[in-house]
Order: sequence, then C-alpha cells, then structure tokens
Amino acid sequence: MEQPVPASFQPVPMMAMPAIVCPKLAAFDALWRGQAALRAIPRRSDFTPRLLAPFLLNLTFVERCLDDQGRRRYRHRLFGSALAEKMGNCTGKYLEDIVPAEKVANWTRAYDAATMGNAPLHFLTPFGLPGMDHLMIETLLAPVATDNDARYGFLGIAYFFARVPPSQ
Repeated sequence: MEQPVPASFQPVPMMAMPAIVCPKLAAFDALWRGQAALRAIPRRSDFTPRLLAPFLLNLTFVERCLDDQGRRRYRHRLFGSALAEKMGNCTGKYLEDIVPAEKVANWTRAYDAATMGNAPLHFLTPFGLPGMDHLMIETLLAPVATDNDARYGFLGIAYFFARVPPSQ
C-alpha cells in the first residue's frame, strides 16, 4: 500500500555532497543508478541476492511502515554482519530501538529524505558511538519501491574506516 508523504515532511535543502571515498560504496551507487535507468525508483526486487552479494556484509534494507496510530516508523529488515559488529544485530529492529531517543527525530528526517527522494543520499561523518570516535562512517541511502512502484524504504550501505579515508 502506498504510504502518503506526511504533511510534516520537509525536503532536505540541497547542498554539495562530498565525493564518495570508498570504492565499494561507489560501486553500489553505480549499481543503484544502473537499476534506476529502468524506472525512476528501482524496485526492491530489482536487487537480487546475486547483485547484492558483494555488499551484503555492509547492507541494510530499511522498510517504512505505519504503526497503529498512523505514525511512520522505520524497521531494519536486514542488517549486515559488518554493521552488526559495530552496532549490534539490528535486523527486525525499529529505528527508535537503535538510536538514542534524543536523536530519533534527526534520523527520522534523514530516513524520510532517503525514502522519498529520487536519488541516493551520501553521508561522510564521524561515527558517533562511545569509544568509537576514531572511526568515520561513509553511508549511502538509496530509495527503493515495491513491485507496484509505491515507496517502500531504502537500501543503506555503510563502511567504517579510521579517520584517514581508505584508498581501496
């Protein structure tokens, strides 16, 4: 079922995004854009396990859903083991079960933008968990649709590295 864009949704102001640093992230971006050549927003089913195999350790499928009160929530349907190594296994968990309460609103806005956007969002930021401030995280959130082209959620892919970006 198509979920309407919430009345409170505000598009994120466009700004120059940093160039993708991680070659695997760039490869995933190229894969998404290749699938987007077939339709405006690629379908979840366009991304077969064979296509995603090189990225599965660092991949998450995030589904946008509504709770009983009609509030939108985001559930991690799949959470790659490289992500789980840093953050714990989040498969099946909702955003508010993972992120500190004071950060849920900001993350929800980013997830809204990723779900409702027409292109991947790219982030390159310090990793903000206690004891891991020596790491950077580079993330791409790419929107996907259902097989009837309704907005579904997004594929997220993230790579961690020391504050000096990787060369491979």
